[in-house]
Amino acid sequence: MPFPWRRTFLIALGFFGISLIWPVYKAYVPVFLDHLGLSALLVGFFTSFDSYANLFIQPAVGTLSDRTRTRLGRRKPFMLIGAPIAALAFVSIPLMDSLPVLVAAIVVTVGAMALFRAPTVALLGDLFPSAWRSRANGVINLMGGLAGAIALFAGGALYKSNHAWPFLVMAIGMLLAVGFVILFIREPAEAYSGTAAPAPEPGMRISTALRRALTGQDRSLLAILAAIFCWSAAISAMQDFFTLYGRNVLGIDAGTAAQMLTLFAAAAVLFAIPGGLLATRFGRRRAVGACLIILAVLFTVAYGTTSLLFDQIMLVIAGAAYTTIIVSALPMVLDAAPTNDTGTYTGVYYVFGASAGIIGPPLAGLLIDATGTYRSVFLFGPVFMTLALILILRNRGGEAQPAGVPVAVADPAPSATGG
Repeated sequence: MPFPWRRTFLIALGFFGISLIWPVYKAYVPVFLDHLGLSALLVGFFTSFDSYANLFIQPAVGTLSDRTRTRLGRRKPFMLIGAPIAALAFVSIPLMDSLPVLVAAIVVTVGAMALFRAPTVALLGDLFPSAWRSRANGVINLMGGLAGAIALFAGGALYKSNHAWPFLVMAIGMLLAVGFVILFIREPAEAYSGTAAPAPEPGMRISTALRRALTGQDRSLLAILAAIFCWSAAISAMQDFFTLYGRNVLGIDAGTAAQMLTLFAAAAVLFAIPGGLLATRFGRRRAVGACLIILAVLFTVAYGTTSLLFDQIMLVIAGAAYTTIIVSALPMVLDAAPTNDTGTYTGVYYVFGASAGIIGPPLAGLLIDATGTYRSVFLFGPVFMTLALILILRNRGGEAQPAGVPVAVADPAPSATGG
């Protein structure tokens, strides 16, 4: 049977639509909050609300959609409810002129987006057998990266004309993309693999995996997860504050600063496959370690200069380096995990990434407030990249296993002292 490319791109349209929203949110919500006179600490706090939604709402909604049965399917009801609410709230964000109503629009936007993101992505498992999922996921992530680049570049041009236009255009684009998925994708009654025995509650399984990571005898998994937290915190802070950095340090408008971030997004898309090849050729730890050094050096130099040309070059190299790290991150977690529960440890991976999105921007904002300059976001980055480098290089876990070697073995229950 040939690979169903048409179906794959239709499903990828859903992720494309979702990915139109977040770059605009990250680029301009900090600017609106800054206009209201908030400190950088509070700007970082409010812009991290999407990470709270990722951490607390998405896993629960994903589980609920597994149990949902309607004539439309399991996933489509969440898309039909969440997408219109998210679009309306998102469009209202630039129209809000006081903090309470702006925060309310932000909360509704991130909550509604979380309501249908997990069900939309879950279509991958519903419609594809295991052997096709990696290829399909590559298409989905490619479309997501393309949407991010489009949102930043086109949104920057629209913002210069009217601050509300990027929100309106991207909301319409998201509704059209999700609408195509709803109209042209037919959901099966059950996932492709058929009906399986009920799994334990996801929250319980993830909590068990977290406890194993924290108390297990092999500390490799914990070191990798801590490194993921560190580098995610650094990149989240850079992305959240870059438009304010561009306006206050480089002397450019927020729209142009957002367009500059297109260089980061485009490099990440183009280097995803080469980054994976580098990790395969030289080993994950070496590839990730080298890229962490590159990022630390780039951010350190960026802190010491206000050259627009350097920042543009920095964003290209940083995008390529960071995507090389990301393509190795989840495989490192799964290969260092003490059991073969890949779904559970994927959830653990996202817990650490979302936690970094919650903690990183406010910490960076606190440093910006303390130093009085947005250049300090590039001082925050090298510190956390260096911590990540130490964590990655001090353990031996997470490398790819030779063919025929089990990727994980069951570990005994941890001792009372944590082993």
